[in-house]
Amino acid sequence: GAIQVAAGSLAISNCVIIDNIGGQGGGAIYMNGLGTNSLTIRDSTVNSNETGATSGGGGLATYDVAGCIVSNCNFRANRAGTSGGGMSVYRPGGVGVPSIWVYESTIADNVALNGSGGGIQATSLNTNSFYGCTISGNTCSGWGGGMYFYTAVTGIIVNCTVVSNVARGAVDLYSGGGGVNAYFAGTGSGLAIRNSTIA
Repeated sequence: GAIQVAAGSLAISNCVIIDNIGGQGGGAIYMNGLGTNSLTIRDSTVNSNETGATSGGGGLATYDVAGCIVSNCNFRANRAGTSGGGMSVYRPGGVGVPSIWVYESTIADNVALNGSGGGIQATSLNTNSFYGCTISGNTCSGWGGGMYFYTAVTGIIVNCTVVSNVARGAVDLYSGGGGVNAYFAGTGSGLAIRNSTIA
């Protein structure tokens, strides 16, 4: 991909990151936070990037970051070989403190070719928060065409438009959710959706 960071924090602002290929995940950006480092992306465009056939996060892939903030960004037309067409945010070893906050951003027309989360996949995070975002036209072969939260504690979607996303996963107890699919960690976990359109 264009940017790869390990063992340090990363801040990106007012950038255009397009037409990159990341063989091991993160077509545009890959970050291993080692549990203590954070990622911030503001006022940027991350479009038309892709990963190899066995990797996720067409635009962005993170592993074990302390926290991830995306504000006023555009993630469009990215392709992942597995999950997270636009973004894949993953914490190993079960649910922990790290969270993702996405504000006033567009995640559109991304594809997860062989996995879940056409727009975004978030795994084992404490809180998945989206405010004033548009999640549209994303596609996956698994679950959660627009957004897929797996073993999350809390999901928050406020003032968002989640439309025209497609999930083509097999039909079973956990499948479906063309717009949003959320599998929570257990007692006390849940999803809150307010003032939003999901269609």
